[in-house]
Order: sequence, then structure tokens, then C-alpha cells
Amino acid sequence: MFLKLGPNILVEIVLRDLKEKTLDTLNLNSIIYQRCIDDIIMIAPREHIDIFIKVVFNSFHNRLQFILEIENDRCLSFLDLLLKVKNNKIIVDWFYKRRSPTDIFPFYDPTFHKIGSIFSLVNRAIFLSHPRFHQKNIEFVINIFLNNCYPLSLFLIA
Repeated sequence: MFLKLGPNILVEIVLRDLKEKTLDTLNLNSIIYQRCIDDIIMIAPREHIDIFIKVVFNSFHNRLQFILEIENDRCLSFLDLLLKVKNNKIIVDWFYKRRSPTDIFPFYDPTFHKIGSIFSLVNRAIFLSHPRFHQKNIEFVINIFLNNCYPLSLFLIA
């Protein structure tokens, strides 16, 4: 019997092994570590960062090299989230990369595609952010569609 392992399975196996053989053995209680497939977010004291990247992560295997991204202005993007520290609390906003006008269905596509696109981005704007960012994110979504010749009346249908 043959078993085909997809790339996500291999990533899962290797990164679990990495965590068990490295971070779990360091016994540092102040570390927060979360992973989604091959994206990792860690919150740790600054003085440990070089050790984690050079000694722990990048020396684990010669074909694995991790890229470090440190928070900037108390913000850090992780997946589709923008984590912001305000008053020592983390609030979450929707993180979106700059879009080109071709990233959504053109207006001549079927109506159900257009409505699905609207639903998808509005859901992201709301469910991936703190309520204080909802208006900004909804306006961003509306402007994407208006700039792609979608009529405002289509939002009433959706």
C-alpha cells in the first residue's frame, strides 16, 4: 500500500517535530507560540529573539530557514489579521494586502459571483476585526467594488 503525503502533511510533521525538540525543551514560560501550517507567531522577550531564530529555528535543519518579522509601531500582521497593541491589550484588525482591480470578479461575471465576492469581503471585514475597525473596513470593501464598476445597488441585494 502506498501513502501519498501532501506538502501540508509534511510541513505539519516537520514543524511539530521542531517545536517538540526545541521550544518544548527550553521550558520558558513567557513564550506564546501559535502556528497555522507554516506561519508561526511568537511572543517572547526581545533578549531571546536572536537565540530562537539563529540557534533554535534556523539550526534545526539545513533546508529550513525562518524569516523574522518584528512588530512595527506595536503592530504585526499574521495571516489575515493585524494585531495591534493598545493599552497593553491586543486588538485585531483585518489585514489585507493592497489589491489590484483584477483581484475581484469583473462586473460582467454572473451576478451570483459578484454577490459572493461582496459577501466574502464583507464577512472578512467584520469577522476578522474588532468593532472599532468595522466602518473603515466596510468602506474599503465598498470602494474596491465601486472602483470596479459595481453599482452601489448591488450591495442592497447582497
